[in-house]
Amino acid sequence: MKKILFCLLPLIISLNPLWSNEQIINDRIITSIQVSGLRRTREEIVIPSLERFLGRDADSMDPNEVNAVILDMIILEPINVELIDSSDGVILVVHVEEKWSIFPVPLVTSGSGGTNFGLFIAETNAFGMRDQIAVGGMYRRSGWMLMAMYQFNPRRTGGVGWNANFTYNRNEITNIDSNETLLRRYSTELLRLSFGIRLPLNEISTASFNLSFSNINLLDNPNAMGAPETGARLFRFNPGITFRLSSFDGILLSQKSISLDYGFNLLFFNKPYHQAELRTIFEHSFLPGLRMVYRSGIILTSGTDSQTDPLFEHNPQRAQVNILPNNFSAKHYAGFSLGLEKSLLSFSWGTFSLLGSWQLLFSGGPPAFFQLNHGPSAGFRFYLNRLALPALGLDFAYNIQTRRRQFSINMGMSF
Repeated sequence: MKKILFCLLPLIISLNPLWSNEQIINDRIITSIQVSGLRRTREEIVIPSLERFLGRDADSMDPNEVNAVILDMIILEPINVELIDSSDGVILVVHVEEKWSIFPVPLVTSGSGGTNFGLFIAETNAFGMRDQIAVGGMYRRSGWMLMAMYQFNPRRTGGVGWNANFTYNRNEITNIDSNETLLRRYSTELLRLSFGIRLPLNEISTASFNLSFSNINLLDNPNAMGAPETGARLFRFNPGITFRLSSFDGILLSQKSISLDYGFNLLFFNKPYHQAELRTIFEHSFLPGLRMVYRSGIILTSGTDSQTDPLFEHNPQRAQVNILPNNFSAKHYAGFSLGLEKSLLSFSWGTFSLLGSWQLLFSGGPPAFFQLNHGPSAGFRFYLNRLALPALGLDFAYNIQTRRRQFSINMGMSF
């Protein structure tokens, strides 16, 4: 027996390279990427996001993984994904269609806190490099606002992006409690300049740092009540990090994300204060077009001066809920929302869906101090296929604590 094995050993050794080569040939590995259908968009700005698929087994790859990456870019709509064998491996070919990215954007936000009308000239794919430019303004009965921004997109993997913003507004601010009782009324003039950098760390995480300067002046208001004692001038240092994963079920693009921001606010004539903000989104598809939606937002503010407290409070929408009016104001929030979203209709221009959820919101700090509000919310979403815009939305919420209804419409872009 030993003699037989000894005689067969050279044959086994000689066949081993053939067996190894056969395994390499049978493994269909993605070795290159091509994108077709681009007109204005530069290929070098799309390819880096797809490089995560290099080295993957072509037979086990889900095309919806590629579709999720394309949809996340906002400016492109995926048409088809092909895997083509070549002498050097498998070529991943992604067929896309560019969305309309240059347009005047009407922006309307309406709700129990009032209605804002705006018009912006926006470009979401400037120079074909996914840079964003927007200039415009908004008007409401109590004031107006002008804004300009530019966002530079990283040109390569590991590159740095940056953004610059200018805001000026004059506005009468009213703060109410959850029963819509008026607590404050005062007028301000705000000038804000900001600059930030964004550094993608890997496929799922991005670090950011923003520096801003704000000058807030109090304006005369004969009907003022509960106004801050003085205006403020400050620098804000704001580092943050975001983790995000996207998935596509063939109808809805879902995300799982966590973002954490810290703000150190250095005032010229008052003591500095700190702010921390944590936001979570968890969307999970059970079936194509049916998913669970969980959102939460926690905001903590400490060390503010009583003379300027009202200037640095927040509205409840920052906590990712809409159960309270826009002009409700508090220093601290913990908001949670859990529900289901179901697509109702899909066609060439987009997807129309229905969203239902239960919302819970803790709020604290003056002027309303600690409150707990909760209740159901329902709304519609329209996800656009042809325009490089986020979803349009309409929401209706009922607050069980106060027995009051909230209605809101969001149409257009948010900056």
